[in-house]
Amino acid sequence: MSSSPFDWSSHQSFLTHWSTPWLTAFTYVSLVLLANATLPNDQAPLSFRKRLQNWTRSSSIFYFVSVLHNSILILVSIYIFVGFLYGAHAYIQVHGYWHALCPPPSAQYLTKGPPFLIIYIFYVSKYYELLDTVLLACKGRRIIPLHAYHHMIMLPSMWLCFDGDLVSSLFGLAFFNSAVHIIMYTYYLFYAIGYKFSLHWKKWVTRLQILQFVTGACGGTFFFLLYVTQPSFSMTTGFNYIQGCAGKSYSILAVFIVNISFLIFFIKFFQKTYRRSNENTEKKLH
Repeated sequence: MSSSPFDWSSHQSFLTHWSTPWLTAFTYVSLVLLANATLPNDQAPLSFRKRLQNWTRSSSIFYFVSVLHNSILILVSIYIFVGFLYGAHAYIQVHGYWHALCPPPSAQYLTKGPPFLIIYIFYVSKYYELLDTVLLACKGRRIIPLHAYHHMIMLPSMWLCFDGDLVSSLFGLAFFNSAVHIIMYTYYLFYAIGYKFSLHWKKWVTRLQILQFVTGACGGTFFFLLYVTQPSFSMTTGFNYIQGCAGKSYSILAVFIVNISFLIFFIKFFQKTYRRSNENTEKKLH
């Protein structure tokens, strides 16, 4: 094994090629649509989907797989969170805090070193997380659009962050997302075991996810203000600016739009889900 530090720009694997996240995302969405399309046929008593659903309810194998899956994701999230903190500390000691937030446009080999190996593992884990959807489909659950969008869009988004040299976005994703996932998959693990949390705790999991995207929106806006310096506009040349930070503009815009879309969708999900729960509770009380 090579002792040289990880470098995205020179790391050759099928996961670093642009086609892998996009084709995986397309295939994933196609399979989700197919899985949801089979739900109306579940009325047939001997349908494959119906038999599979009944098997998951009583199978010790499926129970073990569910518990193991969530346990793995907890351990992976802890490893990424701790490993990233250690790697980021080493990175900042060498380059300084400002280089992690807004590296100069002339900087070379931006996605190289210990923290980016951890973030690359974080990127790889997003493919494994697609198993979340498989387990839900096996239970006969409808895959809601937010769940599908969340898992699908993270793959190309992570690739765009690496390809666009978005150091601050990669750092933010590794730190906040792994921290939230430690809590979220712990919640899912207890649920898989059979422990039923109150609605109060489920709300807090969603609130943490919303907080993550609020932080991302604020951080993205601040980075944009650093990236676009001395802006000007003329009828002949259009919008012009001097680039203040390293990074490809199309990646910055795409990742920022994805973060804003997450924020909007999760807020709507929170309002729709928990408002309905509150209304049902009130009806029971009356």
